[in-house]
Amino acid sequence: PEEVEFRKKLKNAETPLYPNCLKFTKVASIMGLYRIKVKSGMSENYFDQLLSLVHDMLPVENVLPKSTDEMKKFLKQFGFGYDVIHACKNDCILYRKQYEDAVSCPRCSESRWEKDKQSGEEKKGVTAKVLRYFPIKDRFRRMFRSKRLAEELCWHSTNASEDGTMRHPVDSLTWVQINNNWPEFAAA
Repeated sequence: PEEVEFRKKLKNAETPLYPNCLKFTKVASIMGLYRIKVKSGMSENYFDQLLSLVHDMLPVENVLPKSTDEMKKFLKQFGFGYDVIHACKNDCILYRKQYEDAVSCPRCSESRWEKDKQSGEEKKGVTAKVLRYFPIKDRFRRMFRSKRLAEELCWHSTNASEDGTMRHPVDSLTWVQINNNWPEFAAA
């Protein structure tokens, strides 16, 4: 079922940008435009305006997203997204687990929220500092979908040195001890 769902998403991503478009697919256009946004440091507001204009310039049946949010949702379904975690502005804690609902840092007492520079009032809902976390699970899932890449990622388990010479950490005694002590981890 997961593979079938992924194939549907992939087919959607590989649709032409508009009917009879030979040069760009939906995913190629999104990645190309998003790369320009990131490399140029373009604001989300400006990029939304640009996306809307380009969308309107293309034929009516085009599949280009009209906003950065739509684009991010599309990319996230392929494991290219990130999670946002609120953080103390002094790097004391992350506002997750037991601190998820805290409004100030339990260590330094600094507010979780941004303060207005003129009035000094807290801007409720606007976080003072954010950590962007790229989950490794989605990245591994994406990498192991490719047979060639999966073989390369597992190279260490099939190419250990047999002559006693250490050429890679897999040839070390520590690696052997870890495999022996935690076989379920070694098998994964």
